[in-house]
Amino acid sequence: MSSSRQRGDKEDNDRRSGDGASLRLLYTNADGLAVAATVWIRHQIILDFCNKNLTKKNLPSLSRIAMYIGFAASLGPSIVGNFQSSNVGSVHGIGAFLAFGVGGVYMWFQAVMSYHLEPYVNSRAVSILRVLFSIIASCMSILTIVFSTLHSIANDDVVYWATGPWWMFKREKWAYHIMASATEWILAASFSALLLTLVP
Repeated sequence: MSSSRQRGDKEDNDRRSGDGASLRLLYTNADGLAVAATVWIRHQIILDFCNKNLTKKNLPSLSRIAMYIGFAASLGPSIVGNFQSSNVGSVHGIGAFLAFGVGGVYMWFQAVMSYHLEPYVNSRAVSILRVLFSIIASCMSILTIVFSTLHSIANDDVVYWATGPWWMFKREKWAYHIMASATEWILAASFSALLLTLVP
């Protein structure tokens, strides 16, 4: 029985480090690059608008700060993809914080600046939509942290990333885990939706 369990563990590890892992790395690195490109293009659009129109004097400075924040957020997906939580949990957490925490700050910068760019760069409806996505992302960030913490507290004596599939049956309060995952996906979707509104 122990040899079959070891064989199952080896197959599980091979599955995690095979083609699926390579595709995930490719996707997360491409995602980070796409976010960085969007951040750069958005900054250039704002600078071009400011050079041609009378706007608030601090708008180019705000855009520059937002650009640096956006570049930091664009590193998040690459870090998350390259450092799995099962291997280097703290680095994976830093990547998640950059992608979602710092990314949330970038969202709010863009939402606020949108009102100063009306009606030439974007409409009032787009400004309202960006604020809505920012509110959703902020709420989902808080809920993700709360449910993740509750799930961790309920299972503080169980190793989460064990090598075999048997670990699933030893964890408690799965509803917290499901809620944390669901809110994290809604957070990611709202961030992606806001980025799509920035694409010219």
